[in-house]
Amino acid sequence: MKHIGSSAGAGLGLLAVLVASCATTVNSTSTTGSAIIESRLRTAEAEWHGTRYLPGGTYHDGIGPVSFVRILYEELFNVVLPRTPSTIAHAGKAVAHDSLLPGDLLVFRMSSGPFHVGVYLGQGEFAHVSIEKGVTIDQVAATDGLAALVAARRILLSPLNVADADPTPPRSKPSGRPRTGW
Repeated sequence: MKHIGSSAGAGLGLLAVLVASCATTVNSTSTTGSAIIESRLRTAEAEWHGTRYLPGGTYHDGIGPVSFVRILYEELFNVVLPRTPSTIAHAGKAVAHDSLLPGDLLVFRMSSGPFHVGVYLGQGEFAHVSIEKGVTIDQVAATDGLAALVAARRILLSPLNVADADPTPPRSKPSGRPRTGW
């Protein structure tokens, strides 16, 4: 599993980065790759759609915005993202707001001050966890006034990340202990 932004295991992390940089990236220019990523993200969002907002929540009975994005990346692409919006805002590489592709991470500064994260789906839409609506899809342009898009980040996904990942998320709670710490 590829970890992004982790300082532990620097040697293995460097090896993962080198391998990923040698592979053709799926979501940078490939139309087919972007379509696959968009399809997987929309399918996953549909499984979570309407799940209520719960700060720190990690299950279908309530989920937080960062947890939602991290779970999507882990389950769909075998990539572990950083644990906070501010570290996600520095993960991967910066993307111009007018060059977004499916799978790009979006970091917003809310009018009330804190940061918020979502995943770009394509067609001007992104999936995120809204306080009012829970897991939902909104237009990026519709956030004007409520939130300012402060960062768009692209995590380079190798063909192996996309091909080997399970295309559909689990439909029920995983067994065992609940996830904690993020």
